[in-house]
Amino acid sequence: MLRTIWAGAIIFPATVICAFFSMVWSLFVPRGRGYHLWARIWSFIIIKTIGIRIKITGLENLDPEMNYVFVSNHASAIDIPVVIHAIPYQIRLVAKKELEKVPMMGWSLKVGDYILIDRTNRSKSKESLDEASYKLRNGRSVLMFAEGTRSTDGNLLPFKSGPFLLAIDAQVPVVPVTLNFTHKIMEKDRLRVHPGQVEVVISEPVYTEGKTEADRKELLERTQAAVRSKLKLN
Repeated sequence: MLRTIWAGAIIFPATVICAFFSMVWSLFVPRGRGYHLWARIWSFIIIKTIGIRIKITGLENLDPEMNYVFVSNHASAIDIPVVIHAIPYQIRLVAKKELEKVPMMGWSLKVGDYILIDRTNRSKSKESLDEASYKLRNGRSVLMFAEGTRSTDGNLLPFKSGPFLLAIDAQVPVVPVTLNFTHKIMEKDRLRVHPGQVEVVISEPVYTEGKTEADRKELLERTQAAVRSKLKLN
């Protein structure tokens, strides 16, 4: 409990400060690149404050000259700083639109080139995915948590089709990303944090060149199988 209080005392003001500077930098460094730099600083502060050790494998599977749709499992609120810190790419997260209402963070996400999606409105959701597709074709990669919500125990939930339709539309590869043990650092719907090691496993890309919407199920199943094959719960 003391670690949680101490971490909160550092992370909350750090989030506000980083959000403020990310908005300022976004005025001078275009296309979210200034924002992403501050997002990486923010993630580093969180990881070090909580005492998270990250083991990253599979970076050799990526081509620095390419853009990707990174598709990850999701079991903890700590997943976001973990992936931002671990993957050395210009990543833009697709986040739920409700985050707009969070002071400072919501404002910074809007100016930071991230994609906020309204899951209650299909037409607006489509607009958000079109925006993400544009970013993919113009020098940014996108990360999506394909389950749509956090798992309570680390077990994999069914994947949604959105990331795969996006990858097909932009004709960019899907990269399966497996996050291990993050649910032990911070459980869903609980604020208590625990130090420990997490693993980020980057599997070989699943290519979409020449694929159409009719192939989305195949891409989903291949990606989900890759994520599951690297999943560890204990």
